[in-house]
Amino acid sequence: MFDAIKLSRTDLAGPPRDPDRPFRILSRRELARELYKNPLDQNPYRGDVDRPGRTILDTHVASMTGVIDLDDIDIKMQAGFVDYKKSEGSDTDLSPNIQFPSRSNDQAWEIYGDLKVSGEAIGDLPLEWATGLYGMHEQVEATNIQSVFDDLRTNKFQQEIYSWGVFAEGRYEFLEAFTLAAGMRYNWERKDFEVDAAVQSLAPPPFGLTENLIRTNGSRNQRTWDAFTGFAEIRFDFTEDVATYMKYSRGFKAGHFNPSRASEAKNPSQGFADPEQIDAFEWGLEFVGWAGRVNGLANIFYYNYKNYQVFRLTTEGPTGVFRTIRNADKARNYGAELELNVRPLEGFVPEEIEGLQVRFLAGWLVTNYIEFTNSENRIAAGQGIGVSIDYSGNPLISAPTLQFTTTFVWPLDLHELGTITPQYDFTWTDDTPFDPNRGRGEVDLFGESRFRPYLVGNRAYTLHNVRLTWEPAGDSGLKIAGWCRNVTDERYKTFSVDISTFNDQSLNYVADPRVCGGEASFSW
Repeated sequence: MFDAIKLSRTDLAGPPRDPDRPFRILSRRELARELYKNPLDQNPYRGDVDRPGRTILDTHVASMTGVIDLDDIDIKMQAGFVDYKKSEGSDTDLSPNIQFPSRSNDQAWEIYGDLKVSGEAIGDLPLEWATGLYGMHEQVEATNIQSVFDDLRTNKFQQEIYSWGVFAEGRYEFLEAFTLAAGMRYNWERKDFEVDAAVQSLAPPPFGLTENLIRTNGSRNQRTWDAFTGFAEIRFDFTEDVATYMKYSRGFKAGHFNPSRASEAKNPSQGFADPEQIDAFEWGLEFVGWAGRVNGLANIFYYNYKNYQVFRLTTEGPTGVFRTIRNADKARNYGAELELNVRPLEGFVPEEIEGLQVRFLAGWLVTNYIEFTNSENRIAAGQGIGVSIDYSGNPLISAPTLQFTTTFVWPLDLHELGTITPQYDFTWTDDTPFDPNRGRGEVDLFGESRFRPYLVGNRAYTLHNVRLTWEPAGDSGLKIAGWCRNVTDERYKTFSVDISTFNDQSLNYVADPRVCGGEASFSW
């Protein structure tokens, strides 16, 4: 692994630069302009892939719950077992050319359980309380086989997780309108990880001797993390219909191993990510009005992250594409949310048509990486050079600044003909980046972004959905419905990744087009 360095155009010694480079830069900029105006082709759902692949998944789940109701306390126990096996073939490059398709197989099982003891008082003190513990054990094995040009690459890993914790919480109404709640939990988790990789060259002689055609490497590691988490909340009820609260909570997410880095399991910057911590502050207002026809919730929040875990698809010249979790030293987001539910016709029109319900959700979010520097390799003159990339100040991945959703549901009672319920909803989503570089893709050797903002992402878009449900009169338990999703056939992406530093290509994972269908259900 090369050490990361910062480069300027004068840092590279050697022969003069390629005289065609200015032409390529101009061509790339012109292409970027066209892609900015038309980020997807006219037929993004046609499926120009060389192999469609398939996914087979078998899942088995068993669970049980036990409740013991005593005079002063309640005891609740839960336990379960989950087992799955999956095989999948994928045209990873999403193109009609055979470039780097993959096949994967993975299987895992997990056993978990928890015990909770709760009560509504401690002696004569009216304190709602709960305490308990939980535990989980999981094993996973996975194999991925991928063709990358003239190489056949096999990656295998095994991971075993042991996790447990204990918790206690309580809620006390110490004045008529004031309520104080607090809780604490101790979390412990250990991961045993082992990964092996092999690269077999499929290139014919004279590119290599037979004994050098297979290269292997691997590594293993064991990491243990623990942390105390908890919350404290104070609530004040102005009236029976209006209340406010303030809440602080500390969160924790265990560390993560990166299987695609087969030789780096012990390297904290490549092989694994450190655990993530969050300090969250929230102030909210809950309200009910207009004789119960209106209710809602409004809040503002501030989240401060340490070692924020960022999913990255990174590229390193001819080596390939790596799926990794990286740590941003510091990140934050703040914003506001509003939820409003209205029944505007209740009591003003005949009972058969008064059931109109309108739900409105809105979110405003500002996100930033405060400290996030990443190192990746770039190829110059046939050599790998480490480039330091500073994402500090950029917004978080998949975090639009604004989003609005409105849903209309209107049950119409037709008496002996049953009930018919039309439903319509729409969602507007603001510009969304899919990489930590404001959606501008990977940077080149000199730190220059390859594209305009949000090309590796989405510009703002709106989705419309409709549904019509019919239920016969009485309690038959029958429901028949027809629906259409994405009525306007909006073309947008669920994710994008720029791998142009590896293969002069960007991958766009396109969302479903307009889909219509019907369904029938029966319950008893």
